[in-house]
Amino acid sequence: VKWYKDTMLLDPTNSRHMESFGNKHVLIIKNVRETDFGNYSCMADNSLGRQRGSIEVSGEFSG
Repeated sequence: VKWYKDTMLLDPTNSRHMESFGNKHVLIIKNVRETDFGNYSCMADNSLGRQRGSIEVSGEFSG
């Protein structure tokens, strides 16, 4: 499974990591900031094909 933000492939960071539990895959973003807003998607490939799922992360910050 590969994770993307908008069209950029994601790597783990101090505030963002990926976990896998069998066939369940999770992207965790800690301390979400405005720079984290965007479209996130995961792409899974195997011998049966390819599947993509996506979610839009948005919000409002008061300063």
